[in-house]
Amino acid sequence: MSGNVRANWAWTEQRERAALLVAQDRLSDREIAEALDITERTINRWRAVPEFRARVEEHVKAAREAIRTEGIADLLNRVARKNADWLALQRIKAARAANPDNHRFDGGDTGLIVVRLKAVGTGQSQMIVEEAAIDTSLLAELDRLEEGVAKELGQRVERHEIEQRDMGAAASLDEKIAQLAERLAADAPPPVQAGSA
Repeated sequence: MSGNVRANWAWTEQRERAALLVAQDRLSDREIAEALDITERTINRWRAVPEFRARVEEHVKAAREAIRTEGIADLLNRVARKNADWLALQRIKAARAANPDNHRFDGGDTGLIVVRLKAVGTGQSQMIVEEAAIDTSLLAELDRLEEGVAKELGQRVERHEIEQRDMGAAASLDEKIAQLAERLAADAPPPVQAGSA
């Protein structure tokens, strides 16, 4: 029966929509059939038609390309978002530095000092005191953003120490390089997971 469908194949709005819905892979065939007011059997017959399968693959490829070039997958978008976060943190730092109340503390004019209230003592003798400390969280986040952007832009590379080992009596430099490459591959650490560095 799919031969008849293929022999008489012509693109209609309904078939185009079906190919897109199949490519999106969000709905079952039954749900697609209901949405298009056709039977699930019709969807299955269309899936057997090479032109339909090719159109589904075109939609899938277009979606993959869009993912690679849009949103967080796009290098410029990732760097722009990190830059926006970095600028927001700089505004926080500047606001703290401009606040005259913070100038009572050493370093208060840098924006790197955070003032917190702390309870000291217990019961009737408990007092609330101000405690000033360097905002290490802010500094760490600024550093993380800067390091991330530098890596994204290829301005930082991982450096690996190479341990000198006895290469044996390799006859040539090429053999020594090949031996070293094999040892490095064998000693390669597992990939670092995000957030574990």
